[in-house]
Amino acid sequence: MPTANRLPRGRTYVRNGPVIDLQIMDGEVRAQVMGSSLYQVTVSVTTVAEQHWKTICTDCSGSIASLVELLQGKLSSAVMERICKSGIGLFSAPKEISFSCSCPDSAAM
Repeated sequence: MPTANRLPRGRTYVRNGPVIDLQIMDGEVRAQVMGSSLYQVTVSVTTVAEQHWKTICTDCSGSIASLVELLQGKLSSAVMERICKSGIGLFSAPKEISFSCSCPDSAAM
């Protein structure tokens, strides 16, 4: 199966019930997924350094229109631009993300 299908397939699993145990912790997400057998899935992500997080919060604090919109997951274009900026944003680089699965699928992510 091509790797482009992994994320949509994972979302479908979470929504439709095959994920029977999902644990979200700092830097790691673990799940038990029922397929033809019970599989263990782990995604590890390098966490954002505290000072980097504070800098992002400071940079974005004046760009949040309302608390209600923030709670609804609506972010201004200025905030989205800041948190998505390569190298200084919020998201990890591909080399900072690792996957493991006990499933028989051997595709590399």
